[in-house]
Amino acid sequence: MKIGIFLEPKSNIKRSITYWKNQFKKKYKNATYLNHPIHLTVFTLDVNSSFLKDIKSGKTNLNLIKNKKLNLKIMSSDCFYSDPITNKNTLYFKVKKNKNLNDFQIRMIKYLKDYRIFKYKKYDFKNLKLNHNMKKYGYPFLHNNWLPHFTICSISKKNLKDELSKKFLKSKLSSEIVISKYSLWLIENEKHTKLKDYIL
Repeated sequence: MKIGIFLEPKSNIKRSITYWKNQFKKKYKNATYLNHPIHLTVFTLDVNSSFLKDIKSGKTNLNLIKNKKLNLKIMSSDCFYSDPITNKNTLYFKVKKNKNLNDFQIRMIKYLKDYRIFKYKKYDFKNLKLNHNMKKYGYPFLHNNWLPHFTICSISKKNLKDELSKKFLKSKLSSEIVISKYSLWLIENEKHTKLKDYIL
């Protein structure tokens, strides 16, 4: 099974992201990621079946970090061209990475190492560092290879040239927010189910 650790934005940021998702949904209703909940992915991970049992029983407690809220600076729109996950072009709002955010990611993924399973025997990212991270941690985007962001959708090269995409890429969402909780999600293909919130 796959789980995700997510950060969810506050209402004013969420409204702006929802607006852009809805604009793309009107034109490209089947675009990748459009129906995903609004979040910043800290990481996703394939875990064994005992993980959920241990979460429910309290044997495993993900509330590792307390009294250390995360400050996020949301910046301009951008695109992951030729995204290695979707093989499309992923539109998003950039989030400036900081030490607390980076430390949070590494601490959380290391804590779950005993539950990790290696679903993929072959790592074929073109970037050797991504392959290394996938093999070592079970998630490719870590350290300098992690670019925190809020995703809008992922679209084809052809659709990237339309007026809506151009308008999005010129837009800005400059804001600073404080994240006071993170959440654990179960991911089943396109279905995302929140399991629990954790207070920072």
